[in-house]
Amino acid sequence: MDQISNHPLYKIHNIDSAISSLWDFYKKKFAGLFIISLVMALIAQYFSATIDIKEKKRITDKEEIKNKMKEKNGKKE
Repeated sequence: MDQISNHPLYKIHNIDSAISSLWDFYKKKFAGLFIISLVMALIAQYFSATIDIKEKKRITDKEEIKNKMKEKNGKKE
């Protein structure tokens, strides 16, 4: 494992050198950072689209909630 002192952002900074150093780091790693953020945004969008908030608010009975969760997981009694 690399030493933390070898990291490109490891040094004493003032505000100008910190922003400059971060900008250089971002420019070098742009493609990877962009792809990771795109994939994570798509995953978050998928999960938020599959959750039906109105249905979840409507259910007040605990047994009904358990049955819905079992249906979602594919389990039957």
